[in-house]
Amino acid sequence: MDKGLQRARAGIALLTPAYLVGRFWTERELGALLHKDTLIPVLHGVTFEEVAEYSGILPDLTGFETSRDSVEVIAQKIAAALLSE
Repeated sequence: MDKGLQRARAGIALLTPAYLVGRFWTERELGALLHKDTLIPVLHGVTFEEVAEYSGILPDLTGFETSRDSVEVIAQKIAAALLSE
């Protein structure tokens, strides 16, 4: 996983209630992704307000919420964003 995080040019952070509670690993993984050219947060079961309590950086990024769009639509939007780079 470490090599994949190092080599990736973009990152997608799936933020769930469990992710926001598990501080040690989540902070390390997120730290590796924050240095990427593109970081796309996808929220599932949490709100941007809850994410703001966890991280002051993530709510400023453009992201997606599974409460608003289906997984298929989110995947299409992510693909379009990454392919347009």
